[in-house]
Amino acid sequence: MTAPAAPPLTLYPPIEVRSQRAWSRAIRLARKKPVGAVAAIVVLTMALSAAAAPLVATHDPLATGPGQQLRAPSAEHFFGTDKIGRDVFSRIVYGARVSLLVSVTSVVIGVTSGTLIGATIAYIGGILDLVFQRLIDALMALPGIMVALALVSALGRKPEFIAIAIAIGIFPRVVRVARSVTLTVRREPYVEAAVSIGGQTSRVVLRHVLPNIFAPILIVATTSLGSAIIIESSLGFLGLGTQPPQPSWGNLIGGQARFELERAPWLIWAPGLAISLTVLSYNLLGDALRDILDPRLRGS
Repeated sequence: MTAPAAPPLTLYPPIEVRSQRAWSRAIRLARKKPVGAVAAIVVLTMALSAAAAPLVATHDPLATGPGQQLRAPSAEHFFGTDKIGRDVFSRIVYGARVSLLVSVTSVVIGVTSGTLIGATIAYIGGILDLVFQRLIDALMALPGIMVALALVSALGRKPEFIAIAIAIGIFPRVVRVARSVTLTVRREPYVEAAVSIGGQTSRVVLRHVLPNIFAPILIVATTSLGSAIIIESSLGFLGLGTQPPQPSWGNLIGGQARFELERAPWLIWAPGLAISLTVLSYNLLGDALRDILDPRLRGS
């Protein structure tokens, strides 16, 4: 009589087990940081609403309505209508596409380039580090909104140029953080071991340094999203962002809306509420990530 075959050995748990563990861990983190969990839900809701704007919006954001000008919020128009009868709620939903896309793109560009450069110059050190420190000091002396204003005026008002302009304002702070953390990581035994066996600089930075500075960089990226949205909205308010009739949160507040504040205050508070709620959620999410990922704060 033959013995039953042994079950096959698996190196990793089944997908169902891993998903259950992930959900359990997410629930524990949500209970530990409820404010951060609520902020994450708000950010996710905003992103999904922007991605599914045709399904979420109740009206065409560009369609005008004769006789529907400056209607107060109602069941038909949740946030009222503007001066030419366009639904404000639908324009906010579609405007989230532009504002969130520009802010996320700018943060990705600024954080990626800043992390690579900051980690590299800190690892190499010497005259290269000194030169870059002075350049970063000069850039940090300039307010991000001023840099964005100058670059958008020179390059143009396309969303990709706006994202690059905002990214240049984010870049110096990321370089400073990446450099500071890398100076600590480069003294770790595993980095010294990689260097002692002849590891190339690029390989050591990519495989041993960057993965170990990911946590603080993630926190900087999360908090930078709020700053990017404020700068993008400020550019739109000043008429240097996305141009009408394409909606964005900035140009919804600017333009003719500011001249109708007394008669139609919802033209200001509705997009302003979207901006404030998103920026606050990003900042609270960044604080929660800092508390979770920083070993010194995990027990607090």
